[in-house]
Amino acid sequence: MQNVHGILILVAAMLGFTLEDMFIKSLSATVPVGQILMALGLGSGAVFAVLALLRGDNLFAPAAWSPRMLLRTACEAGGAMLFATALSRVDLSTVAAVFQTLPLVITLGAALF
Repeated sequence: MQNVHGILILVAAMLGFTLEDMFIKSLSATVPVGQILMALGLGSGAVFAVLALLRGDNLFAPAAWSPRMLLRTACEAGGAMLFATALSRVDLSTVAAVFQTLPLVITLGAALF
């Protein structure tokens, strides 16, 4: 039963990502991509903060502010910005097709380096 539960959660997560991509694509016709990303970041950050506080976690743990974590966060923000910009400029199906090839490209890069 654990596997079925995990699979259902993964399917729900993929549905969430697809809906997010659809909304970014439709909103980008009238709203700047930066504004869309700020709204998504603030909204998801608020949800994360509430859930972390409910669990009793420390939001300002020193480990979260290490140079490596800050670099990872900056790379994640850059990736999100580029992905949202791509969504605003090309068809959703093209972005999805390229996005699905990422695991193969990452594996190829890991094999080379």
